Amino acid sequence: MKRSRKHQYKSFAALRESLAKLKSTAILDGEIVCLDIEGKSHFMPLLARKAHASFYAFDLLWLGNNDFRGLPLVQRKQHLQELLSRRELPGVIYASHMSITELLCVRRSASVI
Repeated sequence: MKRSRKHQYKSFAALRESLAKLKSTAILDGEIVCLDIEGKSHFMPLLARKAHASFYAFDLLWLGNNDFRGLPLVQRKQHLQELLSRRELPGVIYASHMSITELLCVRRSASVI
């Protein structure tokens, strides 16, 4: 887990422990978020490390000796979903594919920046 070339292991120990259960070398792409009771993400609790964090995994770039970067996104997401479903990983959530239109409908948003 890196952001701005700084390791975030200490800040997100529970997520690190969950991801360690994969028992494989993997490069996942995703977002660490803090959600409120309505399921909306908030940035300030994440910065302050004062709320439970979840990792939304939306892409699998590498697993073991396999480089998936050349595969279409749909195939990479299939591999990711299979990988994450093998074990119970508290705080790690598979982010399914949504179109922008679907996302706007779910969030009842008027725009995307």
